[in-house]
Amino acid sequence: MAEIFVSYGRKSETAVGEVVNILRALGNDVWQDQDQDGGMPWWDGILERIRNCDVFVFALTPQAMNTLACAREFEYAHALGKPVLPLLLANGVSLNLLPEELTRFQYLDCRVLDSLSTAKLAKALATLPEPGPLPSPLPPQPEVPVTYLGRETRLVRGVMELDKARQWELLGDLKGFLDKPRYRDDAIVLLKELGERPDVLASVAREVDQVLCGAESLDAAAPAAGLEPGKGAETPVTGNVSGDAAGNEGAPTMWAMIVGVAVGVVVAAIQLMIAALAVQTLDGDIMGVAFATLMLAAIAATAVCKGILPPGWALASSVLVGSAVATHVFLVDEQGDVSASVFLGLFAASASAVVSLLIKLALKYVSREVH
Repeated sequence: MAEIFVSYGRKSETAVGEVVNILRALGNDVWQDQDQDGGMPWWDGILERIRNCDVFVFALTPQAMNTLACAREFEYAHALGKPVLPLLLANGVSLNLLPEELTRFQYLDCRVLDSLSTAKLAKALATLPEPGPLPSPLPPQPEVPVTYLGRETRLVRGVMELDKARQWELLGDLKGFLDKPRYRDDAIVLLKELGERPDVLASVAREVDQVLCGAESLDAAAPAAGLEPGKGAETPVTGNVSGDAAGNEGAPTMWAMIVGVAVGVVVAAIQLMIAALAVQTLDGDIMGVAFATLMLAAIAATAVCKGILPPGWALASSVLVGSAVATHVFLVDEQGDVSASVFLGLFAASASAVVSLLIKLALKYVSREVH
């Protein structure tokens, strides 16, 4: 039975887990960094495991090739003279860009794990040389790599402008840390700072608000359920990072709702003044003025609701307002004039949509300011 140390990038846990299961099924004692905390004790424990291992397995994935911890783990194992077995576990790895020391070892393609690759893996382990004694003196220990949130911290707090792809990638990475108790609080801090960056996209900012809202709800419910914060049975913020593209809206803050209602009231007042001036065109028809006033006020009220409700409700409300106005004009004011009814109905629906847009902009602005 061989003592095997597996070095891997954390985004590859699923693929690495399958390989680890196969290695253990072959009768090996396999260790991978899953539960230890960061810092010096964590790093010292990893280096001790490398010194005591018989085989050093390097999981070749795009992330592992760019992870400082993996690079230093390999350098230390190589300096100790440990047998090294690189396993290719994902596409996107350029073998021409591997470190020179790593290219000296024959890699095994394990992107597809089946009986054939399992047999090749068993054969490769059997043909590896026996580990020799540790050198004396031991090579210098590599320094502790930066925290796993170091890259995210540098990007969020840096002055470099983040493009759309980088913002979504960063958001996805930070969401992943919410499931790790040690990094959860720090990830929440960085999510808030990401949402406050001047270059953040509106869609990313809304997704950040959703994630933070879900995280806070989970933390609030955890004590009542006897769970640790962030350890709910089902996290409400899981899902595809790009889910915002489907039109999901973040819940507005109380201040944003107040401002939205205030804007609606102001718009309604202006529309009431316009309705009062319509007395001349309606030849003193009090019922007509009253109906016009109600319709214009309804447009403003509906627009306020649309600033809060999902897009589907917003579209339906515009259609209803336009239909109500067109029906009244057709049956009462113009007595069957289809063209006038359609024109005024479209005008009312358009007015509702425009006011809704203004209120949505106010909601968005106030939400960003409050956060």
